[in-house]
Amino acid sequence: AMFSWSSGVKRRPSGSTTSTYPAQRVAQTVEGSIRPPEYSRSQHIQSYLTDETLKKSTRKVSADDSTYDTVFQTTSGDALILRVHLPSSNGAPQMTLVGVRATHEWLDSRMRVIGYSHIQSDASWQSSGMLLGAAVHQVVQHLQLQPPNLIEITDAGLRRLQANLGTNHVTSSNTSTRRYSSTTSTDAPPDYESIFSIPEMPEIPSNFDDCFQGMSKEDMEQLLEHELDFLTFACTLPEYKKLQELGSSVLDENVQTAESNLKEEKCLKELHASVSALQTSLQSKLTAFEVLETQQNKLCAPPDKELAMKRLQKAKKQAMDESEEFAEKWIEEGGNVKDFIDEFMEKRKLHHVRAAKIERLQVQK
Repeated sequence: AMFSWSSGVKRRPSGSTTSTYPAQRVAQTVEGSIRPPEYSRSQHIQSYLTDETLKKSTRKVSADDSTYDTVFQTTSGDALILRVHLPSSNGAPQMTLVGVRATHEWLDSRMRVIGYSHIQSDASWQSSGMLLGAAVHQVVQHLQLQPPNLIEITDAGLRRLQANLGTNHVTSSNTSTRRYSSTTSTDAPPDYESIFSIPEMPEIPSNFDDCFQGMSKEDMEQLLEHELDFLTFACTLPEYKKLQELGSSVLDENVQTAESNLKEEKCLKELHASVSALQTSLQSKLTAFEVLETQQNKLCAPPDKELAMKRLQKAKKQAMDESEEFAEKWIEEGGNVKDFIDEFMEKRKLHHVRAAKIERLQVQK
């Protein structure tokens, strides 16, 4: 491998609760919840921007704090850009390779990362218990060590970057091996600014002496007074041609993206309907889960002493009344003496057992 990524992905430890139910209950705090840890948006972003491996090659590309680009170089020598978007809802992050067309088991036709299970849905992301930095780290490492098969570099800036690196995105395995045989295993990814610089506009020349050579004063006045002549002259300037080429490349990329979007429209609508149905189902299941979770906490919690004593008092009086009624009935109706004594003792014993329990609870207070 060209780069050696930090061996351990730091994850927040998820606590586990060992239940002793239905063993003897004691007064203790029962956690009861099995939910994974929930991180704030700020924690996710900080884990990404402070990652020891990624921070030097990552920068923000949106006006807000939602979208970032991370540059990395694969073992085959290609420089790639992973764009990471974290929705404002703190749902699953969206990761996309920008500026290229490629094939890979983790990528769809729009270069979105769909093969990483933890970000395939909001539910998967929440249940993973991962921070954004750890997730990006794993995706970048996988794409670096198992490089995509590049078909075309669509971004002009990325093409210039490849040229600066002296690499060709169609290379043999022997060439890659020779190129990186001297790379140490402790290298970090390249710094973003040091390898990735896309000029937005052509360089403006300091003077236009060469352009006006041989032109008379009358010719120059003609250019200033007639807009059509001026525009015709401007089109002959090399800088104007470069600007047009840059605009055309952006326009072509936009057209390709639009056509790809239209092709996926029907599929996206079906997926949207499916996701909406799943969200509704998830919401109902979460509601049912919360009810069951509340019931579980109540069942596992120690009983209330005051309530238990009230119930025992009522049950003790009930046992006394039943024994008295049984004795009065026997006196009136008669019967076997031995049977009367046995049954009367059982009822009266129940009364005294409940009275003893009340005394023990009072002592515990």
